[in-house]
Amino acid sequence: MASYYKNLKTLVLVISMLTWFQSYVSDRSQFVSISDSTSLPLPVTCGVPQGSILGPLLFTIFINDLPNVCKASTVHMYADDTVIYTSKPNLPQLEAVLQEQFTGVEKWIADNKLFLNTDKTVTMLFGTAPKLHKLQTPHLCVRTKSNGMLTTVTSLKYLGMWLDPNLSFGPHIEKLSSKLYPKLGAMYRNKSYLSPAVRKQIVQQMLMPAIEYGDVVYAAAPQTHLQKLTTLYNSFCRFVLQCNYMTHHL
Repeated sequence: MASYYKNLKTLVLVISMLTWFQSYVSDRSQFVSISDSTSLPLPVTCGVPQGSILGPLLFTIFINDLPNVCKASTVHMYADDTVIYTSKPNLPQLEAVLQEQFTGVEKWIADNKLFLNTDKTVTMLFGTAPKLHKLQTPHLCVRTKSNGMLTTVTSLKYLGMWLDPNLSFGPHIEKLSSKLYPKLGAMYRNKSYLSPAVRKQIVQQMLMPAIEYGDVVYAAAPQTHLQKLTTLYNSFCRFVLQCNYMTHHL
């Protein structure tokens, strides 16, 4: 808990508040109960109280100093998702920096008694299509402390957005379309029971939020990809207005 208290001290300005937090996380125990069987209580020596309202806040405080071990890169954290990224002129330099940063992260995780799920830890290369095409092996060689190799992926879902190496957002738009068209089809099959106001409400509350989420990020996607969203949006409009499927301009 030493590192946890250290992080608290950097954030808490009132001594009485720090004392309250120390009391809140100290001298806790937990047990497992299944049906009529209950295990013996064991002391909780690390971590945050599970299922508590303050749990997410305490976890955020607990990992707040992780970026300090990644001086040569940029770190973005959201809840328990962490992304480390950097830019270098060539692949060997990029691998060297990422390996150094990842080794530091693994040590920080071990020191803080946390667990790294290497199955969900991946690397990804971003760049223009011509530059990535020139690479003989478009993979990043970053090893774990157990000498395993992190997987290099070409598609990654991060905070609800599907990223691709060229940041064209083609995969994201494709997945949006494949998710929303079936939903729209289900609505079409029941449209005779739905008033215009209800159809509009369905589109606004159930379908459009998926398109609007992150739209400022993928708004710069190539027109060929954005056209697919335009076609999808027109389908929404035809559903609301009960237009013929051949209607292309509304």
